[in-house]
Amino acid sequence: MLLESIAHHDRLLGLVDDATTPPGRLVDEVTLLESLDDERDELIQRLREESRNAAVDEARRQPVRVLVLNALAEMKVPQNAAFMQEFIWGRFRVDLETRGFGSLRRDERRSWERNPEKRAAYVAPALTPFGESRADYMTRSDWPLARRIIVSEATERILDLRKIRILLDAWDDEDSGFRSPFDAPLERYAVEVLGLPAPRTVPDARGSDWPGGGR
Repeated sequence: MLLESIAHHDRLLGLVDDATTPPGRLVDEVTLLESLDDERDELIQRLREESRNAAVDEARRQPVRVLVLNALAEMKVPQNAAFMQEFIWGRFRVDLETRGFGSLRRDERRSWERNPEKRAAYVAPALTPFGESRADYMTRSDWPLARRIIVSEATERILDLRKIRILLDAWDDEDSGFRSPFDAPLERYAVEVLGLPAPRTVPDARGSDWPGGGR
C-alpha cells in the first residue's frame, strides 16, 4: 500500500507538470490517492489495536491487586470502586467487576494479618479522622497516613476534582488521534463535577477543544 501510494504521488506530479493533462485525469489520480489514504488510516488503526491487545494480554496476567495498586500509584489519592473500574479499563483494558473489590480488600486484610511484612504494599481502605475504615475508598498501605484520611465532604469534593486531573493525564498518555477510552468518563465528570454543558460533538482527534483544550 505504501509503495503504491508513492507511485501514485509520482504519477500525479508528472501529470501536474504536463500542461496538456485533462483536469479529469488529475481528478482520477487524486481520487485514487484518497482511497489509499483510507487504507493507510485503516492500517494505522489495526497496528494500534495489535499494540493495545498485546498490552491487554500482559495486563490480564497480572493479579487484580497489582492492577489496583498500579492504578492507585498513578492516581496518588484515594478513589472509589466505580472510578477504579473505569480507570483500569481505560488504562489496562481489563474489565473488573466492582463487587469483586470487596473480596480483594478482605484478602488483603487476611494477608496483612498473617504477615504484614510479606508485601511492600496492600490495597487498604481510606480512613476517617477518627481512624474508622472508609471501605468505599481504596488507598495503598504504603502511603503516608495523611493521604489516606478523608476528612469531610469537602475532601470528597476534592477527590472528585482529582478524577478529572487523573483522566486528563491518562488521556494525554494515549497520544492517539482516535477516540480514547478516557473521553466518555471525562465528558461525564466535566458535566457532573464542574457543571460544564454537555459537548454537542464527540472529539475525534487531539487538539479538540473538548475535553483537553484550554486546560
